[in-house]
Amino acid sequence: MIRFFKRFSLPLFLAIGVACFFWWKHTQGEPEFRGRLLTTWMHQLHDQSGSETERAEALDAIKAMHESAVSYLANIVKPDESWFRQKARDRYGIKHPFLYKWFPPLLQSADRQQAIVTLGQLGPLAGSAIPALEWAARHKDARCAEARTALQQIRGESAAQWIEAMENGNTRGEIEVTALLASCSTNAHASIPALCQGLSSTNEWVSLACTRAFGQLHTDAGISVPALVENIKRFRSAPLASPSRVQASMFALSAFGAEARPAIPTLKECQLDSRLGTRRVAMICLTRILDYQEAREMLAASLAEPNQEVHDTAARLLQQLDAKADHGSLAK
Repeated sequence: MIRFFKRFSLPLFLAIGVACFFWWKHTQGEPEFRGRLLTTWMHQLHDQSGSETERAEALDAIKAMHESAVSYLANIVKPDESWFRQKARDRYGIKHPFLYKWFPPLLQSADRQQAIVTLGQLGPLAGSAIPALEWAARHKDARCAEARTALQQIRGESAAQWIEAMENGNTRGEIEVTALLASCSTNAHASIPALCQGLSSTNEWVSLACTRAFGQLHTDAGISVPALVENIKRFRSAPLASPSRVQASMFALSAFGAEARPAIPTLKECQLDSRLGTRRVAMICLTRILDYQEAREMLAASLAEPNQEVHDTAARLLQQLDAKADHGSLAK
């Protein structure tokens, strides 16, 4: 044991020393508020196990640090190159990018995604971080995926502007959908007209993104539900038949729950569709919209469906419905 310790003590102490150095380097110049470091507040902001009150407190603390916080977070997003990275790049260039690519600034890279999201939540206050976020938006690192969403939140771009950009770019990116949802969430009511227009887009990806936004927001049912019903009718039959748009619209309607009752006749028509997928989705969505007794009767009738897949789906939904009802009665 003693020989083992003597043999490995020096490398061990060196490793600890290097780790301590990088930790010290990382915390130098980090702003504080009420005796807590910015990154501590940032982790509290994104701690999903915490309460809304704790997250709101963290966001207020970061806003109180304002420009110093924005500057520090921007450097996490686009860190200054270390001496090692510069030498690796200059020595190996594009022929041997391994060391340069896989040597991100220690500790900082783990916080990059949270820093990006935090800057987006700061909105216009984070205007000085736009260059760093624009760099991140072009980066292939998965931790940078939400940079475009953050840029949109900071610039205050409307849903209409983002839909137009998606149309012109003929995009098929999940990042753009996330950005659209972010722009809608900042002013959901004002986004509805643009989303209604986007539903009928000739670009299927844009139409699906707008449909998904309706489901995420589930607001203004008086406008949203009729628009989604019309979308189902538009794309159920030739020459515009699009099962993916029909099914996405049904799922969006189900997010409204009982507020989507005006859509029940249309969804029941979809239960008779020639496409198996459409029939199954209609059954799932009706279960979420109908009251307990109505849903139970509908599912019981679907058990007689000759198609085994539809039958199995009905049986599973019926089991879940009864279990939920039993749980609710026990809770009372």
